[in-house]
Amino acid sequence: GDFQPISGGFFPYGPDTEMPPCGQPPPQYTDIADNAFYCPSDDLVAWDAETLIPQINQQFGGFTIGIVFAHEFGHAIQVRAGVAGRTIDLELQADCFAGAWTADVAAGNSDSFTIDESTLDASVSGIVAISDQPGTDENDPAAHGSGFDRIGAFQDGFENGADRCAEYASEQQRTVEIPFEEDEL
Repeated sequence: GDFQPISGGFFPYGPDTEMPPCGQPPPQYTDIADNAFYCPSDDLVAWDAETLIPQINQQFGGFTIGIVFAHEFGHAIQVRAGVAGRTIDLELQADCFAGAWTADVAAGNSDSFTIDESTLDASVSGIVAISDQPGTDENDPAAHGSGFDRIGAFQDGFENGADRCAEYASEQQRTVEIPFEEDEL
């Protein structure tokens, strides 16, 4: 169906600003620092404008910020479609939707962005940089996927479109488990 606009608004936040009204009680900055998220209970998108967004812009470029927001819009799509499942599967589906959006931009369908190969390469580096650390269990409630998982989902959306991403709702995603063991001294 048609996408229903986000009704709760958009909330930049920082350590010295009001926190987004997401749940009761609203979050504290220390709980959501260096993050961007979609809040289903209040149908809003929030982001750390003090550290996260400037850091992403400086390291990976402005288009990567667009990908972060496309990922969060992916979560809004999931809520509107009634998609539920393991956190990692939902996160990878949102990455897939971000890839589909990026392909649409690359095809020249955006009034706000144009991208070239170097912009896309920098953005992919940004996705890898904000992936799970080696050793993160795929069933961890905070798991987003390894760099391999996230880039694979992004590429799936980029190459195969949003219809492919919609199929993620009915399948558990295969993930690359990267075990981590501390070397014995």
